[in-house]
Amino acid sequence: MTDGIDAVLGRLVGDLLKTKYVLLATGAGWSAESGLPTYRGSAFYKKKEFGGEELSYAEVCRPCWARGEDRERVFKPFWAGCAEVYGSATPHGGYQVFQKLFRDKDYYVYTSNVDGHFLKTGFPRERVAEIHGNILEWQCIGGSDCPLFTPAVPVHESFPDECPKCSASTRPHIVMFGDDECTHTPHMGPDYQAWENGVEAALQEDPSQSLVIVEVGCGRTVPAVRMETEEVLRDITAAGGSAVLYRVNATPDDCQADDASLSSHVFPVPCPLGVVVEKIREALGED
Repeated sequence: MTDGIDAVLGRLVGDLLKTKYVLLATGAGWSAESGLPTYRGSAFYKKKEFGGEELSYAEVCRPCWARGEDRERVFKPFWAGCAEVYGSATPHGGYQVFQKLFRDKDYYVYTSNVDGHFLKTGFPRERVAEIHGNILEWQCIGGSDCPLFTPAVPVHESFPDECPKCSASTRPHIVMFGDDECTHTPHMGPDYQAWENGVEAALQEDPSQSLVIVEVGCGRTVPAVRMETEEVLRDITAAGGSAVLYRVNATPDDCQADDASLSSHVFPVPCPLGVVVEKIREALGED
């Protein structure tokens, strides 16, 4: 698409107001609006010291540090620091604006963000797929029989070292790199799949309706979310339904369709999230 940014924003807002079905898909760029780091590009590999060892985010965000002496030296300082950063950040205004937009919509949020801000700002658990988990919930390393738990005290103040049920060591309920130990639970995917299937069926029954996908801040460093939005777009259009994808990203190259065959359904929105939020706010008549 080559429309000017104003035209694309106008179309985006218009489609959001008239549609019944919305998928909000968010990556690191969504959380960046709250001041959180994105780890994009070179920042993903930038080294920091943990227990006398220089490690990048890509190296330290791994479950292998959770045991033995590495737990005290690397694992606990890293995750305590993450919890403090996520917990101290104030969720941006987009959460509130999209909640108001969604009051009369059949919607779902599909996010790779682990800060837990969608839940903190009041989005219902059953409408949020946190595909990588979140920092608010912790799990036992010992096995999947123990339930998830929420630490009673902020993690950076008192690290939740023991599972409340079996006293084994713990870890955040977050999918790390090289991770086969994260206990997958329904809020990390299956409920969302049922919703997607239902929307696909509804769009085949009612050709006047369309799914509007708004993808925000999803780059190519960890492309899980943008892969999903294009897969949804592909599935629905192949089945004869109507769907469009608005790809919001401050980096113009990241707004383009990865699958060229979907380009006619993908609208690049190369601008900051705040601009989009303000346009929606105005359309909703909010101050």
